Amino acid sequence: MLEIDYNYYTDQYGGSSIPSASFNKEINDAISKVNFYTYNRIDASTSPEYVKKAKDTACEIAEVL
Repeated sequence: MLEIDYNYYTDQYGGSSIPSASFNKEINDAISKVNFYTYNRIDASTSPEYVKKAKDTACEIAEVL
């Protein structure tokens, strides 16, 4: 359910430390971690507020990676 593109990362999250060339690898690794720790519970029935929090968390993890 978590789909994060570079535009979300830069515009919504406000990130700038990950270059666009390596963004897909970093964000996919981060999304995997979020899915693991949420037991893959983020789906279409998840409230938009929590989806945004999960996306922002994935962006933060991607920056750390």
